[in-house]
Amino acid sequence: LAPRGPVRIYVRVKDPEGVLLLNNDSPEFMLNGEETQATASREVDYEGNEVDLSIYINDTGEFMKGIYTAEVFTEQGLLGRAECMLR
Repeated sequence: LAPRGPVRIYVRVKDPEGVLLLNNDSPEFMLNGEETQATASREVDYEGNEVDLSIYINDTGEFMKGIYTAEVFTEQGLLGRAECMLR
């Protein structure tokens, strides 16, 4: 459904208190006509097939115990959401 070619993937990670994790290099992107901050991003070359990729999150401060929420976007919208518990 998406056109082939380079596409930027954005990840937004929220801590257990709902605070978006950011650092000095945190990118911004347009989502539904609004400027939105992301925790990290990476460009991939989409060729019409499933893409395996990793996006590293650095220098966001100390992690606390609890459930973190990760949301993955392109500028066209939400790709997926997941939760991870740190003990």
